[in-house]
Amino acid sequence: ENVERIYPNAFKGATDLTECVTPMVKYIGDSAFEGCSALEDVIYGVDLYYFGKAAFKGSGITSITIPYLIKDIPESLCEGCENLKYVYADYNIFTVGANAFNECFALELVEGTEYLKSAGEYAFYNDELVEFSQAPSYLESVGDGAFAYCKNIDFGNLDNLKELGMQSFF
Repeated sequence: ENVERIYPNAFKGATDLTECVTPMVKYIGDSAFEGCSALEDVIYGVDLYYFGKAAFKGSGITSITIPYLIKDIPESLCEGCENLKYVYADYNIFTVGANAFNECFALELVEGTEYLKSAGEYAFYNDELVEFSQAPSYLESVGDGAFAYCKNIDFGNLDNLKELGMQSFF
């Protein structure tokens, strides 16, 4: 419970890990829980300020809370998390990195999207069920395939859009 830092690859591939309770953690490194297919719950405190790339990629998590100190979602954070249903944000998300939620087939709701400015390549690719709690009316940049096959997102007014990748909304 006193762990403050989880280093890169710390639990990578630990297929028997089902839960991780670290209320004092402030840093979760790259690929820390990648491939932990039985992992359903990761509990951390509000002082978490860093998620590494692919921290939960291919894990079994069903929801994730983005603490208020994190405004930018790293690339591949939850890529291929087939059980992920909800992304809760304690504050607003400004950027979503490439492949962050790519092929999270069960993903239904992402909160904190009102001030989203950038979605990287394939950020929400093939997430057919996903909806945003607020329309991303400040969206400026959308990477290739970022929202391809997303059928339920209300984008509202995209007046601020400056960069649009190939097949972004396919």
